[in-house]
Amino acid sequence: MEKPNVDMYWHTIPIRNTSCNSIFNEHTRTSYPKHITVFTDGSKPMHSPSVRAACILSQLNWDQKIVLPKDTSSFTAECAAMELAVNLANQNPYYSYLICTDSYSLIQSLLRTRFEQSTNKHIVSIKMGLKSFQTNAAGNSITLMWIPAHTGITGNELPDKAAKQAATQTQNQSITIPQNNILQQIQCLINQQIEKHWLEESTTKGTIYFNNFYIPTRKPWFHNKNLPRHLTV
Repeated sequence: MEKPNVDMYWHTIPIRNTSCNSIFNEHTRTSYPKHITVFTDGSKPMHSPSVRAACILSQLNWDQKIVLPKDTSSFTAECAAMELAVNLANQNPYYSYLICTDSYSLIQSLLRTRFEQSTNKHIVSIKMGLKSFQTNAAGNSITLMWIPAHTGITGNELPDKAAKQAATQTQNQSITIPQNNILQQIQCLINQQIEKHWLEESTTKGTIYFNNFYIPTRKPWFHNKNLPRHLTV
C-alpha cells in the first residue's frame, strides 16, 4: 500500500529550540492555510486501570475519546488516536486535514508499504481510512505530521487532557487488543515467571553470584560476545 502524505518538517528543526510553538504556527499558517489541524494522543499512565486515546479538532470544536483495554500498549493507544482522527476526516470529507502526532514510531509504521503478520490492526485501519479519504474527498487531502512532545506547541496538550477525561468513560467492549499486544503480554508474564524462579533458586544455589554479579536482563549470557554457535548451544 502506498505511503501517506507525511510532513517531515520537524526533522530540520532543533527540538531544543524554545520557540517551537511559534515555529509550528508559522509553518502551518504558510503551508496549510486551508487545513483543519488535528492533534492526537494515546495515553497509558503508570498504575492506571485504563488506557485512553483522543483526538481534538479545535477549529471545528470537535473531539473524540475512547477507553481501551487495560493491556493495550502505548503504541496501540497512539494508533487508536490516529484512527479516530482519520475516521472523523472520512465522516467530514469537506476539508483538508493536518493530523499531528508526537509518536514518531507511529509515523515510521505508517510509512512502511507492506503489511506483515505482526502489523498492528490499527495501522491497517488507518491506511485503509487514508486511502478511502483520498478516493472520496474530491480535491481535499490528509497530511500527517510528527511534532515533538512537551515543547509548548499549543494544542498538543489538548488531546492528552481529553484522554484523561476519557478515564471516566466505560470501555467499549467491541474494542479488542491487537494480537501483537497479547503476545507481548504473554512474553512479559513468561519473563516475570522466569525471573521469579531464578530468584527463588538463588537462595540455595549460586548465592554468591546472585548477590554480587546478577543483573536482570532478557539477553542471553553470550549476547554481543561474537562467539561461534557451537559454544552457545
